[in-house]
Amino acid sequence: MIYRKRRDRVFAIHFQSRGFAFVLFESWLSPVDWGVYDARGADKNARCLDRIESLLALHTPDVLVLQDMSATGTHRATRIRELNRDAAELASQRGMLVRTYSRAQIIECFEEFTP
Repeated sequence: MIYRKRRDRVFAIHFQSRGFAFVLFESWLSPVDWGVYDARGADKNARCLDRIESLLALHTPDVLVLQDMSATGTHRATRIRELNRDAAELASQRGMLVRTYSRAQIIECFEEFTP
């Protein structure tokens, strides 16, 4: 029997005013799952965190990628900044690595793959 080492699974989240979008990569440019969660009504952050927790439990990623909201020029609402920080804390509690990148860094990374 041949055993293959599982590649690091990278789970990226982008928060929006009404919820978040996510994508799970198993290898470079190889998405496994993706979607959008729409949180309406009161206490959006708690509802988003519950959904994120269930996605992390389902997919067991190794790394969480979030937007670096400390970067100069980042204009995000306080609620979104708190949600970003809480998601990072949730991932850390699960033993995951948390990496943050600015929007400019993400665009630069994927620019070479655009036609």
